[in-house]
Amino acid sequence: MNLLLIDFTKGLSADESERAESPVKMLLTYVRAIPDGSEKGDFLALDLGGTNFRVLLISLESGEVQMESDIYPLDQALMTSDATTLFDYIAGCIALFVKKNKLNNKSLPLGFTFSFPVQQLSLTSGLLIRWTKGFSATGVEGEDVVRLLRDALVRNGVVSHTNHV
Repeated sequence: MNLLLIDFTKGLSADESERAESPVKMLLTYVRAIPDGSEKGDFLALDLGGTNFRVLLISLESGEVQMESDIYPLDQALMTSDATTLFDYIAGCIALFVKKNKLNNKSLPLGFTFSFPVQQLSLTSGLLIRWTKGFSATGVEGEDVVRLLRDALVRNGVVSHTNHV
């Protein structure tokens, strides 16, 4: 346990040479707190990380959690396509989910789990370092995946330019 903690500490060091020594590659995050149970309201959550894309509506009220979710398959052609094709598919899935759950006129906080190595620049932006898990869609590595999502949502009419995503 102590050796792992040492490797974690090195992996998160501000010193680049010390980070390079760690066998555990760590990426900084801008998430500063985890939920404490006092949260209320409706939230949309997105999860991209394997052969499926998941959209969830999570409702929190008085410590109770209700969840609606849909799973959309990602085939090999999509995983190896390009940024526009992949993110337009994601936006289309979100549009279907929003329509199905009658959320068209609601503005909801959105969380995006993008389960690939990402260099976070802020809480709302991050650059894909490299694809893993069989993905190789062109035009995504080195790009801000949150911007790609926002652009696709606008392009596909899921949100307007004035909405915040």
